[in-house]
Amino acid sequence: MAKLGDHTLVQQLIASYSPKRFLWKAWLQLVAIALLVGALVNLRQPDSTEKIKLTGTDLMIALDVSNSMMARDIQPNRLEKAKLLISKIIDQLEGNRLGLVVFAGNAYLQMPLTTDASAAKLFLSTISPDLVPLQGTNVADALLLCNRSLTVEDKKYKSILLISDGEDHDDAAISTAKELKDKGVIINTIGVGSPGGAPIVDPGTGESKRDEQGNMVITKLNEKELKDIAAQTNGSYQLLNEAGDAANKIADQLRGMEKKSITDSTLTNYKSYYWLFVLVAMVMLVLEMMLGEKKKMTGAERQQKPALAAASAGETFSKTALVILLLMAGVSPALSQKENEALQKGNDAYKQHKFEEASKQYEIALKQNAKSSTANFNLGNTMYKAGKYEEAAKQFETMRDVNADKQLQAKSLYNKGVSLVKDKKLQEAVDAFKQSLRANSKDEETRENLQKALNELRQQQQKDQDKKDDKKNDDKKDDKKDKEKEKKEQDKKDQQDKKDQQQQQPKISKENAEQKLQALRQEEKKLQQRLNQKQRSNTKQPDKDW
Repeated sequence: MAKLGDHTLVQQLIASYSPKRFLWKAWLQLVAIALLVGALVNLRQPDSTEKIKLTGTDLMIALDVSNSMMARDIQPNRLEKAKLLISKIIDQLEGNRLGLVVFAGNAYLQMPLTTDASAAKLFLSTISPDLVPLQGTNVADALLLCNRSLTVEDKKYKSILLISDGEDHDDAAISTAKELKDKGVIINTIGVGSPGGAPIVDPGTGESKRDEQGNMVITKLNEKELKDIAAQTNGSYQLLNEAGDAANKIADQLRGMEKKSITDSTLTNYKSYYWLFVLVAMVMLVLEMMLGEKKKMTGAERQQKPALAAASAGETFSKTALVILLLMAGVSPALSQKENEALQKGNDAYKQHKFEEASKQYEIALKQNAKSSTANFNLGNTMYKAGKYEEAAKQFETMRDVNADKQLQAKSLYNKGVSLVKDKKLQEAVDAFKQSLRANSKDEETRENLQKALNELRQQQQKDQDKKDDKKNDDKKDDKKDKEKEKKEQDKKDQQDKKDQQQQQPKISKENAEQKLQALRQEEKKLQQRLNQKQRSNTKQPDKDW
């Protein structure tokens, strides 16, 4: 106090100060802060449990990574096109397990069976021909390694997808396929490349590969071997053109196979007690605001010191704002929990193809957080699966609007374009694909679908033009028929008029008719005489030579 100024003056200035009240206010603030920390911790206990049983099939993918897969007869090259196909299959796992084997001269297990789509895509992104040092195309070893990676004791639920250009350098692939058929394995094959073939580009030098004689090596798709391998196990063969279409066919086949129990898990719902901490903290803060640091003043003192009252009001306002902010912070974990629970239930319903139930759960999650990227995106996918293509397109548009991330915007616009194609709104689909490419110009799949939509749009426009031309031709035919009809009616009318005129003409008497006939005979006789004279005179003259 002595450092502040004159002792007597300082005593007068702090005459209304109450140390006890200050201490009480400090304790109330500390207790409130501690309670709000407890609310943020979100203490909870198990309330109810739900058992979730996942069923599905096991799919092992054998991917050819030999140098021939670097040929560019399909863009950007055979290997990248195959990786795009696998990425599409991963997106449609739906509870099935997927594993990955890469092979060239030897085969290696790249990824064991898993339901984790994110992990699968991480493994997929690292694949290149450098993974296998020995070159060649040893299909038999790849098939055997895939079978060992599956559950050997079961003679069902198992499927192998072989993706290759079919240039096998050994004769054991067919016999291996027969052996695996006896173990209940279905082998489907995907042909990558073109029968016409293409040069093999060395990724190190960028030059085309040549044989020992210096001739350029041309690698061609061997469809016959891939078809024979698939036929041994009653599988199917596809030529890889559109990655999305091929992935859909594989996913449909997996859905049609008999399923087994893959994992049993339990979903636990919790009861939260954060609100008790928030309630008590609010009471503490309200008490702290109501309790002043100064002793009670008389009326005269209040009139003399109005500034103190104003300062106290300002302090109360700032503390009220603090209470509101802390209350919002305490409520946030609970809202997040409700959002996550709704998302989990929606995902479970989606995997079981209960799309209506999944949509309801995603909408509940959006009520908790309208800007949730996951809820918006999953809701759009669910509407698409349910066949509500127009609603799905609108949902993906909403997803684009509420999210600033360029990659998510590109995916939303891509899905919007696919939904509009299904809804036969091709021009709007083309616009959506173009907007997606503006957000992510490196997405080759979007570029492919844009080209496909443009082709369909041109075909549709051509059909519309043909219909218009047909209609014009029909109109011309109708006009021609009308004109012919009018002409017939006019001719009929003319004939009738002529007939009427003939009927109106006076009849010739018999004597007049004989006189006219006689005059005509005389005229004919004179004409015949002149003709004979002319012929006689012509016989005396020479023929003309021009």
